[in-house]
Amino acid sequence: MDYKKLGRLFSKYEAEKIDTLINVDINLISEYDKIFVKYGFIKVDGQKFLNKMSDRENKVFNITKSIALDEINFLVRSISKILRDDFDLKEIDLLKEQIQTNQLENDKISKAHKKLNGELRAEVDEVKADNQKLSKQIEDLLQKKVNGLRKGGMWYNA
Repeated sequence: MDYKKLGRLFSKYEAEKIDTLINVDINLISEYDKIFVKYGFIKVDGQKFLNKMSDRENKVFNITKSIALDEINFLVRSISKILRDDFDLKEIDLLKEQIQTNQLENDKISKAHKKLNGELRAEVDEVKADNQKLSKQIEDLLQKKVNGLRKGGMWYNA
């Protein structure tokens, strides 16, 4: 029994009533038959039940039967409502749409990240090249300084 669905489709009272009616032991009816035979309200003749009730007893029985039929009709209508309910299918469709939307957004973000990553890699390559040039310039400058100091006799080689 999907109690969440019952709670969504019916009031708390109706949901409890449905649960009770669905869980009635089917053998209960034959127990009533035995009691009616035991107290002489009906007589079994082969496969037939013969009514032995007085008019007053018949009226009470018919009232009880009417109440039972109302409960059975309520249960049948409730089951029909449960079977017609397509909320779960609608919820699944909404979730599918949400997943598709999320996927499109993720794809868009992924493309943007790939583009940024490419740009960053190009910048890094550019910075590396600049660093190599700068390093070469510094090395050349130091070499000129060292050579100038050697010519002037200021550099000592051990």
